Amino acid sequence: MSPTLGIHQKESMQPAPASATAGIRHVPSPPSGTPSEGINSNDPAQLAVGARDEAHGDAKGQGWLTSEAIRFAPLHVPRHRRMQTLAVLLWGLILPVCLSFFFFCLSIPPLWPLMFVYIIWMFFDKAPESGGRRSEWFRRLSVWRRFAEYYPVSLIKSADLPAMTLKRRLGFIKIAVRHGADLVPVADLVPVFSFGENDIFMQLANAPGTKLYTFQKHFQKLFGFTLPVFHGRGVFNYSFGLLPYRHPIVSVVGRPISVKRNPNPSKAELEEYQKRYIAELQHIWDTWKDAYAANRSRELTIVD
Repeated sequence: MSPTLGIHQKESMQPAPASATAGIRHVPSPPSGTPSEGINSNDPAQLAVGARDEAHGDAKGQGWLTSEAIRFAPLHVPRHRRMQTLAVLLWGLILPVCLSFFFFCLSIPPLWPLMFVYIIWMFFDKAPESGGRRSEWFRRLSVWRRFAEYYPVSLIKSADLPAMTLKRRLGFIKIAVRHGADLVPVADLVPVFSFGENDIFMQLANAPGTKLYTFQKHFQKLFGFTLPVFHGRGVFNYSFGLLPYRHPIVSVVGRPISVKRNPNPSKAELEEYQKRYIAELQHIWDTWKDAYAANRSRELTIVD
């Protein structure tokens, strides 16, 4: 479960494509069913089966270093679910494959001139600052739809959001034209809390006294932070691997916090907005925790 900073477009709230959210709904009050109820997908029955199987894999996941048996995926998994898993696998392999290919090319002396030109071009290329090079045919590839369908995700709007008045406001357009920036509708500050995000990976048991705990504490003393040792599911098993579990993710959009324009806000003003933002996150948690975090082991804690 993790809060995210949501910026709401202050025009009419339009439903996102089904491939992007696997279902958007407006729920005026907390549902009374189980956390997986109301999740839409191309095949709800299969999503339910997959969530059940992988939830069982979650329970077995902590035992993959012990003598417990590995829980393998059944052979009768539908083809579209296999394609969704493949899409997520390919996404996870993009970075290591590209880095491996880059260093492989550097190991071949005849390619050094070409790599030298590429590295210079990489440092001077400004495309990443503007979102890359937009390619419509690449954006329409089915792999992205399969990737989005992998997660049983839903979005809940818990409050109506006001319209935005635009026809007489040209100032922000003038600034955008002067600086060559893309136009993004001005927004209220909207708290969003996603239930289930922390459950797509499992952390290895690190109780005080274990070797892993001792190693993490030494690492923290040296570098000031520690790294969690986590695992997910595999391609053909639900017990261990680096693929995320198909755990339902429910993002709840809270009530908007109106922010007054101020080019030079004071620290007190920022702290006031932060206080209201945290209070709304707490409100979302208290309202929806029994529906979407029924098996929680702890309550929401806001740390410094």
